[in-house]
Amino acid sequence: MPAAAYIEVIRDSPILMQLYVIFFALPILLKIEVPVFWAGVAALVINGSAFMAEIVRAGIQSVGRDQWEAARSLGMGYLQIMRWIVLPPGPAGDDPPGVGLFIGLVKDSSVVSVLSYIELTRAGQILMEKTFLSLPGVRDRGCALLRHLLPSLASRPLLGAEAQARWLRSATSTSTSAGCTSSTT
Repeated sequence: MPAAAYIEVIRDSPILMQLYVIFFALPILLKIEVPVFWAGVAALVINGSAFMAEIVRAGIQSVGRDQWEAARSLGMGYLQIMRWIVLPPGPAGDDPPGVGLFIGLVKDSSVVSVLSYIELTRAGQILMEKTFLSLPGVRDRGCALLRHLLPSLASRPLLGAEAQARWLRSATSTSTSAGCTSSTT
C-alpha cells in the first residue's frame, strides 16, 4: 500500500512542484544543501520511477489469469511464476510505453532550467547588494573593459612591446566609445 500511495502522489503532482520541493524544501527541512544538478536528477528519477512502476504493473497484469492458474497447477510458487511465466513476455509489452516515458523525461529535463534561472537571478541580486551597481552599471563597466582589452589582445602579435604599452596608455585615457557609456548607477 505505501508503494501505491507513493506512485499516486508522484504521478498526480507536476514535476515543477517536485523540483521546488527537492531544491527549496529539503534545505529547510533536513538542513542539507542540494545542488541544482542533483535536485534535477533526483526529481527526474523520482518522477520517472513512479511512471515506470505503473508500466511494469500493467505488464504483469497483462498476463492472463489462465497462465497463472496453469503455472500453479504445475506446482510453481510465486517467484517461479514471475520468473518463468510473467516476466519473459513482459519486456516486449513494456517497450512502447517505456520509450514514451523516456521521451517524456527528456522533455521534462528542460523544466530543470527553471532552477538555474532562479540561481542566476539570485546571484545578480547578491552582486548588486555587494557592489551597489545595477545591471546596466555592470554592463557598462564590462563593455569598457572589453573595449580596452580586445584590441590589445588582437594587436599583440603585430605591435612591439613599447608600441603596445604606448597604445594602452592612450586607450585608457579616453573616456567614451560608441555603444559604451559610463554611468555611476
